[in-house]
Amino acid sequence: DAQGQGGIINIKSKRTFAQGFNGTLSANAGGMGFSRNLELLNPEKSFYFTQDVNLNLNYRTEKTNTFLQLSESTMPMGVDVNATTTSEHFSQVSQSYYDAHISSRSLKLGNDWFIDDKNTLGFIFTMPMTGMFQSADTDCNRSFQQIDGSTTQRVNSYASTEFDNRQYMGNINYTHTFDPQKMSEMTANLDYMHNVQLSDNVLANYYRFFAVPAEVAPLLLRDNMTLHSDNVVDIYSAKVDYQSLVFGMFMMEAGAKWAFSMTDNTLDRVFGSTFADGSVDGTHTVTPFDYHEHIGAGYATLATQIKQWAAKVGLRGEYTYAYNTENSVRQDYFNLFPTVFVGYTSTDMKKRINLSYTRRIQRPNYSQLNPFRNYIDAHTANEGNPD
Repeated sequence: DAQGQGGIINIKSKRTFAQGFNGTLSANAGGMGFSRNLELLNPEKSFYFTQDVNLNLNYRTEKTNTFLQLSESTMPMGVDVNATTTSEHFSQVSQSYYDAHISSRSLKLGNDWFIDDKNTLGFIFTMPMTGMFQSADTDCNRSFQQIDGSTTQRVNSYASTEFDNRQYMGNINYTHTFDPQKMSEMTANLDYMHNVQLSDNVLANYYRFFAVPAEVAPLLLRDNMTLHSDNVVDIYSAKVDYQSLVFGMFMMEAGAKWAFSMTDNTLDRVFGSTFADGSVDGTHTVTPFDYHEHIGAGYATLATQIKQWAAKVGLRGEYTYAYNTENSVRQDYFNLFPTVFVGYTSTDMKKRINLSYTRRIQRPNYSQLNPFRNYIDAHTANEGNPD
């Protein structure tokens, strides 16, 4: 693929390996320490206990191979977030200590059907789930503003973030061997993924002002905000790969891939403010954001090995077309990704020299693209870049 640094190691075991029923069960436990020290608190140290359990089951016959994998893990932790902004006359310091808890579960079920010596049909179903909750109370989440060294405002905040992420992934794959002597085979894959992420962000700010002129009244005493976002992503992909030994000395590989993703985001935002004069202000908005992306790719590589020398050359072309339903974002581009490799190994196997060149890209993940804000304290938030 155009993204990433490595390749694929293709390990093939014999078809009759480990027939019958077998399995493994493993468990791990550990912990981490975390220290926090705010002026309002005595120095405090916490210990967080982590654990994970994994179960792998496999049943193999001459014609089929069925496997089941289950895993579960929990990881609580302490999170320390500090932010400082300064200029000639103004400074702002935010201190946040969060308690966080991350849990994950995963189920994977698959089967390979060895139709005959040249044809294999299989499927894989995977269902990973991840949940996270983190919170900081008003003693552990504070923000200060100063002008010329004098504190003008202090905000104590209660903040919590919770998200639930669930994925459902299915794969159907087919492999056909044309000529075992030439290692000629074709592999086809159909994939589908449905990703759902529900996120809730709650923020309550309590303001205190110092040495503020009366003309700026009414002063803000408190504000409350609740954000709920639904993020749904559907991804469809199809790919076919072919490899064969040509001219008795070159291994040729070629393939094509198409992927289509649909992202459907909705943000529900409720905001309210209370002022010193008793007035109240509030808003409630619902914002949708949809994003579609098509990626088509094709590649070909040629590799050979002559005595102590090995060489490989490849080229991948990739076309991307992306847009949102409001047509405020639209991208259409084509990229080429070449790869060249040359290696030499001495006859005594004590020296090896490799020289390679490749071009890669790094795609942003969905959280980096998500345009909705997640608030940490009264003056600190993070959000993605939809452009």
